[in-house]
Amino acid sequence: DAAGVGGVQAAVQETPPGGLWWDGSGFTSLSAVWLAASGTASWTFSAVPAWTDATAYRAVARSSDAVGNFSVSYATVDFTLDKSTPVTLVTTPAPDSLLSVFTVIAGTAADAGAGLAGINVRLRRASDGLSWNWGTQAWGAAAVSTAVAPAANWTLPISDALRSNLAHNASYYVSAWAVDAAFPPNSGSLNPGSTTFTWRDATAPA
Repeated sequence: DAAGVGGVQAAVQETPPGGLWWDGSGFTSLSAVWLAASGTASWTFSAVPAWTDATAYRAVARSSDAVGNFSVSYATVDFTLDKSTPVTLVTTPAPDSLLSVFTVIAGTAADAGAGLAGINVRLRRASDGLSWNWGTQAWGAAAVSTAVAPAANWTLPISDALRSNLAHNASYYVSAWAVDAAFPPNSGSLNPGSTTFTWRDATAPA
C-alpha cells in the first residue's frame, strides 16, 4: 500500500457460516468482531478462544493502511479442530496364540476426526528385544516398523524370509499404531492394540 500498512485485524467464527463470532471472551456476536493482531507485514493473532475438539471454525483477517482504508478482500480460512487420536487393534495373530501357520498380520483401525493417513506395524522378538527389519529381512537392534495402507480393516502379508527366521517355541510381539490426516497429525498409542504370539515350527525335517 502506498500509504503503508497501518495494522491487521482478525475475527473468528464458530460453526460457519451461520455461527456466532468471537468477541474476545466468548462466541456471542451475530456479526464479525475485529480484534487487533500484532505486527503488519508478518503478524500474529493471540486473542484466540479455547478451541473445542471436533468443531468447525472460520478465521478471517483484514489489513488497513496508515490512513484507515481497509483491504478490499479478506484472507479467510475454514478449519475443524481435531484432537482425537486414531486407534488400531491387531486381530491376527490373536492375543497369546500358538501358531504353526503364519501368513498375515491383520487388524482394524479408526479415526473419529480427519480420517486415517497411515498405519505402522512392528514385530519384536521377546527373547532378546530385536525387531524385524522389513527392508533387510533380518532381525536387528533398531526398532523398525513398516507402513500399511490405511484402512478400517488392514492386512500385512508375511514373507517367506520372516517365517524362516522364526524360532520354534519362541514368543513374538506385534504392535501397531495409526496416524491421522490432521495437521499436525495425531498419532495413536503403540501398545493398546498389540498382541503376543508363540511360533510352533510344524515343518517335518527333510
